[in-house]
Amino acid sequence: MNNSIVLLGDSIIDNTLYVENYNVDYHIRTLLNDDVISNDSVDGVTTNEVLASTLKGGYSTDTTHFVISVGGNNLLDLKKILLDNEMADNLKALFVKQAMYNEVTYDMLSILSGPFYSGYMTEIELIAVTLNYRYPEAEVVFLGLYEGNPSWNKDWVPVAHLLPELIATHNEKLQDTIERLNNRGINASYIDITNTLKPEDYFNDIEPNDSGGLLIAEKIAQHIHE
Repeated sequence: MNNSIVLLGDSIIDNTLYVENYNVDYHIRTLLNDDVISNDSVDGVTTNEVLASTLKGGYSTDTTHFVISVGGNNLLDLKKILLDNEMADNLKALFVKQAMYNEVTYDMLSILSGPFYSGYMTEIELIAVTLNYRYPEAEVVFLGLYEGNPSWNKDWVPVAHLLPELIATHNEKLQDTIERLNNRGINASYIDITNTLKPEDYFNDIEPNDSGGLLIAEKIAQHIHE
């Protein structure tokens, strides 16, 4: 039986504006040419917007896989924290990590401030729960975050040393969330795309170009074929 795959999320999938020839969607369709592909990804979306889309539903009842790239723009929305020249590095990392998941530690109590706190990992979990409820036969597949190409943008240089830890924290929390979902009987999985792209595979500091899109598509296709 052929697969019916829905692509959701941000510009890691919807990279049309950042390629000269072929985007991720094209590469996936080429690699999975016997499958039905529906691309509902939108450059720039956050976890909240993807969650709103899944709540609306309307996907095919024959869907076998939801492939989702989300979370990167949530981190980009916290860029103002990372680039705050008056904030110490340890506080920057602490605030950004607290924005990933709904957890308050004792060392946050004296400095916690509303604008720095959202718990977007909870929204990722809700996306999977919602899709599983409406499409119980489908696998919900989340892409992790990759490293990006921070050297392309001089604004990132002062805080480039913080990025690997923050990306790793996102990916670890995402895998923890997926494990928790699996324990509840929800068919969710993770695709690791760290160390997949080289600097020449980016259009800018974050968006994949033609070659980067092919590498991501290959990771997705490999997972679908497993």
